[in-house]
Amino acid sequence: MSKLEKNIDLDFYNKIAELLKNARKTVVQTVNKTMVYTYFEVGKIIVEEEQKIIDKLEHFLLELGKGFTFVGRQVRFTFGDFTYF
Repeated sequence: MSKLEKNIDLDFYNKIAELLKNARKTVVQTVNKTMVYTYFEVGKIIVEEEQKIIDKLEHFLLELGKGFTFVGRQVRFTFGDFTYF
């Protein structure tokens, strides 16, 4: 095999290797973007559902009248060694 043939083979290999490298990079970026978007949407759905539950609880406590209180949306309670939010 001549030097020219070796250079052609090497150039051929390098072009394919570069294409594959760029494809991997694009796939990784796309998957990362998709995962970030998905986690954001999941968090958003959870917060919306939490908001609905808290709104219903607040309404219920207000209907009960005197002797009951709605302290706040996220308050820490400690009972013995356990802490709840």
